[in-house]
Amino acid sequence: MQKPLPKGWKWVKLGEVADGEKFSIRMGPFGSQLKKHELVNEGIKVLWIENIVDNEFKWLDNKSITEGKFKQLEGFKVKPNDILTTTMGTIARTCVVPSNIGKAIISSHLLKISPDLSRINPTFVAKYMSSGFALRYFDKKAHGIVMKGLNTSIIKNLPIPLPPLSTQHKIVEILEEADNLRKLRRQADEKMKDLIPSLFVRMFGDPATNPKGWEMISLGDVCNKPEYGVTATATNSFIGPKFLRITDIQNGNVDWNKVPYCECSDIDRNKSRLSIRDIVVARIGSTTGKAYLVRDCPDAVFASYLIRLRTNDSLLPEFLFAFMDTKSYWTQINSVKGTRLKQGINIPVLINLKFPLPPLPLQQEFAKLVEGIEAEKARQAEGKKKLDELFNSLMQRAFTGELVA
Repeated sequence: MQKPLPKGWKWVKLGEVADGEKFSIRMGPFGSQLKKHELVNEGIKVLWIENIVDNEFKWLDNKSITEGKFKQLEGFKVKPNDILTTTMGTIARTCVVPSNIGKAIISSHLLKISPDLSRINPTFVAKYMSSGFALRYFDKKAHGIVMKGLNTSIIKNLPIPLPPLSTQHKIVEILEEADNLRKLRRQADEKMKDLIPSLFVRMFGDPATNPKGWEMISLGDVCNKPEYGVTATATNSFIGPKFLRITDIQNGNVDWNKVPYCECSDIDRNKSRLSIRDIVVARIGSTTGKAYLVRDCPDAVFASYLIRLRTNDSLLPEFLFAFMDTKSYWTQINSVKGTRLKQGINIPVLINLKFPLPPLPLQQEFAKLVEGIEAEKARQAEGKKKLDELFNSLMQRAFTGELVA
């Protein structure tokens, strides 16, 4: 049931506020209409779902099509102020097409909406489409078992609370101001990501060239016996320890609140129990070689698709983990892995990785600096959380008429 709206507002369907021109709401071309071999490096740009990041348009070095192909697909062209949304994968990522778009078309898994600008501020609609109100609607209506998707009918029938155009402009102005604070936070986070790799190179040099002339060693020389994890079934029931899997490691972090549990024997539990400063490495799949340094954890074991490394007294895990983010590490991993995602890597591959071993005092100095950087990251993450909460609160109030009079 739709909630009552303030005076002057009304509920409309998204399809009702398109500009009414031909192809004003249209899904991207099917695969048979645009094939890979028809893409070229220079020409008229093709927009993909990757062009929408954090509900904003992002310029990429997109593949293009020829003028001749564009004439065949002209019904899929976009223009400034069109609204784009993703229809597969992470559905309903939404943005407004920038004014300098030039000639471009959408690809499959994108849908474009050309709004009636006499009634609609496109940014108002785009922000509503990314709000909790709209996302709940899309999640309920989306189809598909393995991967959820949206179709044109679902999107056209999205109910939108429509205030007068002047009110839309005011709401957008407030939300944009709040969103700019979040952008600054994201920019600071991006810079923070580069600090540890830069510090590593500054203190130790490139491991591939070993400019300090330190002894080259194999990982097996400075690690206790690596181990594979436990084979078990993940469950949300509180029946045993937390069960860390490859998919629980995102951007170098683990949200332990979202990690499931598992039932395992006492022998497996003791053998595979994680400790602070353990390093686990993905041994199979598209993220083969991805590493995670355990900085805190509850009672937890790790899954069989992970390999645990524990260093001895001559190697600090902070140094090893930073090395595992270098080009030298990935060159060695990729030379073994190649394109064989299912075969991945194993313990013999890891223990034969080569790198220079710096003096322990220098490693300790590095670890101390890393500790400070990680503490700052944690503070920034808390600040980001508060900004997100503020923005979500503003979004909630914006589309119920509580934000502006």
